[in-house]
Amino acid sequence: MTTNNPLLAKGWKPSPLMVRILTAFVFLGVVIGLVLAGIYGVYLLVLILGGLALYEFNGLSWSPPGTQPLGDGPGRGPVRRHAV
Repeated sequence: MTTNNPLLAKGWKPSPLMVRILTAFVFLGVVIGLVLAGIYGVYLLVLILGGLALYEFNGLSWSPPGTQPLGDGPGRGPVRRHAV
């Protein structure tokens, strides 16, 4: 079977914006579903969001050795400020 529609002929790929919008609708649906499920749904939502927040905080607080900013620690000089 052949088609003259170029969208279907070469394969269809959603744009990044469309993927983000669809993902937002899925997340919104999950949140609304858990809230409407009752108190256990809200507890599960709090656990999921809290776990994600801790995961992000742990990722943000880790830095590879040698990449810490210079500061007023022992053996270090004062922080140099650049003129703005």
